[in-house]
Parts: sequence; C-alpha cells; structure tokens
Amino acid sequence: MHPLALSSIANERVLLLLGAPRSGTTWAAKVFDSHPQVLYRHEPDISLRAADLPYVIERAKIPCHLESARAYLQALLEVRSIKAVGSRPSFPKDYGDRRLRPLRSTLVAALRLAEIAKPLRPLINEIAVPDLLGATAQGDIHLVLKSVSSGVRARLFAEALPGCRVIFLIRHPGGQVASMLRGARLGKFSVDGWSADLLESEVGRRYGLSSARHMAFPLLDQMIWNWVLYNETIIDDLADLPTARVARHQDLVRDPLTQFSKLFAFAGLSWTRQTEEFIRRSTTGNDGSGYYSIQRNSAETLEGWRTQLSAADQDRIRDILRDTAIGRRWPDLLD
Repeated sequence: MHPLALSSIANERVLLLLGAPRSGTTWAAKVFDSHPQVLYRHEPDISLRAADLPYVIERAKIPCHLESARAYLQALLEVRSIKAVGSRPSFPKDYGDRRLRPLRSTLVAALRLAEIAKPLRPLINEIAVPDLLGATAQGDIHLVLKSVSSGVRARLFAEALPGCRVIFLIRHPGGQVASMLRGARLGKFSVDGWSADLLESEVGRRYGLSSARHMAFPLLDQMIWNWVLYNETIIDDLADLPTARVARHQDLVRDPLTQFSKLFAFAGLSWTRQTEEFIRRSTTGNDGSGYYSIQRNSAETLEGWRTQLSAADQDRIRDILRDTAIGRRWPDLLD
C-alpha cells in the first residue's frame, strides 16, 4: 500500500478540528468521521509532540515556523496507532481496498482487546494500523485531524497548509468546568496546571495575569481563567481567517442536523444518510460507556452542569466572564 502524504491531498480537503479538553470535540469528530470519504486521525499529537514548535506563537513569528509546522502535520498523519485510527464507532468507507477491509477490522478489534492489558499498551501503541489506501484513493479522501492539544497552534497550522479548513469548538464554561472537575474526581487527569506561555501571552497580559497571580487563585478561579485564556487566544488568532469557523458546542447539541450540515458544507463534504443516522443515535440516549462516551442525552449534555456546580460556583463563573471580551461577545454564556 502507498504511504499517505499531505502532498497527495488538496489542502481544501484537510480539516483540523480543534478545541479544549472536554469541549465536545470527540463527538463532533465522530460526526465528521461518519462520512464515507473521511479519513480520521484521533489526537495523534498525544503520542507525537512537537518538540521544536512553541506552544504559543505570536503572529509575527509564524513565518519562522511554517516549514516545521508542515513537517509536523505530515508526521501526525503518519501516526497510525490504534488510538489514532481505531476510535469507536467505526464507519463504512468508500475508499481503500474492499477485499482487505475484513482483515483490517480484525486487526483493529484484536488491538483494542489487547489494550485491556495495561502492560501491553506501550507495545500495542507501536503497531501501525494500515489505512489500506491505493495511490488513486488518496486524492479523493478528506482528512480530518482532531486535537485537544494543538488548538493554540491553529493559526500556524492554517498558514502552513493554506486553504485547509479549521473548526474550533468552544463549550459553555459551566459545562467544561463541571466536566473537568468530574474527570479529576474519577482520576482521568489533573486540573491543577496550565501553560505559563498562555499566562504570559497577549490575552494573559490583557487581564493582568501572571503565573504567580494565577497560582494564588482558588482552583475554580484558575479553571475559569484557563477557559478564558485558551478560548480567547484561539478565537483572536482565527478572527480574520476565512477558512476558519468557531462552533459553539451548545448550538451543535441543540440543532445538530442544521449546524453540522453547515459545517460539512464549509468543509466541502456532502451530506449523507450515514451521518444523519449517527447524529440521531448519538443524541437520543446514553450508551452507558462512561466518562468518554459520545452518546448522550442532549438536554443532560447542555444543562447537567447546573446541578453539578453549586450556585456559588456558577455565580463565580459569571462574575469573571462578565468582564472578559469573550463574555461580552457571547452574553448568553453568562446565563
């Protein structure tokens, strides 16, 4: 099989789906993955960090990093670990060698099963799952790369691949903070750290923040300011980019068929019954698979934070956001 190269895919067929952790990116990415022509990479930057790219890059310094950014995006495309290419659910595709699909499906299922044994995970992650693409198929696919780690590099990546599409997903601060706190209680990750680069960025300076001042805040205040810094930085970077869209998680959940059809058109993708059926399935119930489930009840997804956070915590979120640019842009985020 031929190795996949960015140079074989028109930039306009590349979509970068970005957002903060717990902002709904996994569900949104699976909606895009449900399209028969989409080749999906799930967070390949978790296993392949960009050692030579700054985390936060000033606009004026972007030209200095374009070559490295293109090389890094190509390297991310080549990550074919089970995590990057085997996220569930899987969908029938129109590309690739149909005769070999059962073999690939068997390999993916075996690797998922082997992942259950924690000692085997490092070895499992080294196995590259083949895409089974022929030379002629590469020009027909749409590449979707999803990340919750590279959002602040959105402008850099967009300039490294001129014409590629960027969708940045933002979730209501109450929903995101409540989800992060729940994840910390479940031992999924820690919430007590943040990048000093963001605190020292233009947005951080806008609000008089510093590492010392941030660390002195209560944990809730730190998380709210983290939300402001991350989202406002990226929205500022993408503001004048015609190939970028900011999508609000709450809008996608409330009217997924309409909102996703608009995003599909923006990405140059047709609308298919397979996608529509997946949206209906994923928004009408809970599959019971836990914290990272992509199948949720829509009302619970949007409003659950109102019972998970105390009234005092909700008031604090509103107090901080009221004096921020992002809060003034979307006053309904204060509701």
